[in-house]
Amino acid sequence: MKAIDVHVHVPAPADHGSTKEKEAMAGYFGAGDIPNTPEDMYQKYKELDIFAVIFEIDAETTSGVDYIGNDYVAALTSSGATPTSSWASPRSTPGKASWPLWSWNGRLKNWG
Repeated sequence: MKAIDVHVHVPAPADHGSTKEKEAMAGYFGAGDIPNTPEDMYQKYKELDIFAVIFEIDAETTSGVDYIGNDYVAALTSSGATPTSSWASPRSTPGKASWPLWSWNGRLKNWG
């Protein structure tokens, strides 16, 4: 293993609402081609000999796009196709924070 990539957004199914948003962000950040399927992601990281820490963001309350789900992300990790680990995203309640949010502006402030 040559490296560990600790920030890998998983490819969603092509018909999922987050797919177009990810493509737009990749263009904005100059990421070039991003994997379109989990299999493409596995192949990329396998060829590069990189361990991937995969996750997905639950932004349903701010974007209106359904969250793909922690079970989907966990299933990708458990497939064993390439070395991966995953993080779960806490489910939020519309209009409320999922956990206490903290800000650092010379002091800590609890926004939760």
